[in-house]
Amino acid sequence: LRNGFVYDDIPQILQNPWLRDPRSVQQVFSRNVWGFVGTATTSNFYRPAMHLLNLATYQAFGQKAWAFHLVSLLLHAVCTMLVWLVVREISGSTITALWAELLFAVHPIHTEPVAWIAASPELAYSMLALLAVLLHMRGWRWWAAALFLPALLAKESAIVLPLLIAAWEWQYCRETPWRQRVRPVAVAMARFVPALAIYLPLRFRALHGWTNVLSVDTLRLSPMTRIYSAFWLLGKYLMKLVDPLPLNILPAFRPATSPGDWRFLAGLAAAATMAVACGVLWRRRSPLWMAIVWIVAPLILPACGVGYLGGNTFAERYLYLPSVGACWLAAAFLSRIQEQPQRARIAMLYGGVLVALCVIVSWTSAPIF
Repeated sequence: LRNGFVYDDIPQILQNPWLRDPRSVQQVFSRNVWGFVGTATTSNFYRPAMHLLNLATYQAFGQKAWAFHLVSLLLHAVCTMLVWLVVREISGSTITALWAELLFAVHPIHTEPVAWIAASPELAYSMLALLAVLLHMRGWRWWAAALFLPALLAKESAIVLPLLIAAWEWQYCRETPWRQRVRPVAVAMARFVPALAIYLPLRFRALHGWTNVLSVDTLRLSPMTRIYSAFWLLGKYLMKLVDPLPLNILPAFRPATSPGDWRFLAGLAAAATMAVACGVLWRRRSPLWMAIVWIVAPLILPACGVGYLGGNTFAERYLYLPSVGACWLAAAFLSRIQEQPQRARIAMLYGGVLVALCVIVSWTSAPIF
């Protein structure tokens, strides 16, 4: 809460005329994320929900940085609670859900989205996605679909939500022949169409397309370079979930340029490993295959959008929602050990040390002024 405004916080909050006038809501929905600077400003991002959240905080507390940081902390707290509920619902294990929640609460990779005000869209869309999955699993299907629109308005990465729910439907109907599983999945996907029908015209109007190819963020990469770099980024994202250090809010990006580039090959191997692990867990009838989906699915858009992210390429905040799957896998491992009476204390020791290390790294990394 002692952190101040840094980087994009300054123009987006301190210099943003939209926040000083509640009547600017129409402009929020009709322009890109940097549209408050001027109509000629280009960007590949359309996130009106971010401005609405900042508008509400600004109108309530003014230019007090602690208030905006408090909002981020509350969003993270809600996400942590939802991780507990979602993992418990899918796994059926209270112990697994507890470890997943504890690890998610303090994972160092969350330092950027939680400690940086401008990264609040990551928290907002993740919260809405988690809540939507929980509501869907508990039978509130149309309410879950209704959250798709505000999630998209928070961040375009929410486009992954239907895939997460499709994975749940596939798991829920796994005892039926695969052809009979298609119908419930199709019905679940159809519920998201109205939200897309509203969101896409708004986005296309603001950006003059799905993305603005003339944006200053756009990198000029050949199609093959984008493919090589996408696999490299995917592999690097996955590694960051396991070994987040060193944390870097402004990482340098050098694209992978050839099929012999070791970074492309490492990323390809990582993607293949995840695919094999997903298949093995499915064949073993373990719901943990969905944890793999939760890790990989939210990373597809930032990895494949390498040409449109510019300086945002490989931002650590993109790992906020994927970390749900990573924490779930680690929690399942600890839970399996803990369920064995003779090894319960060992699991508690390993898990406790891991959580403590995450606390220390996150605590020392959080201050930004």
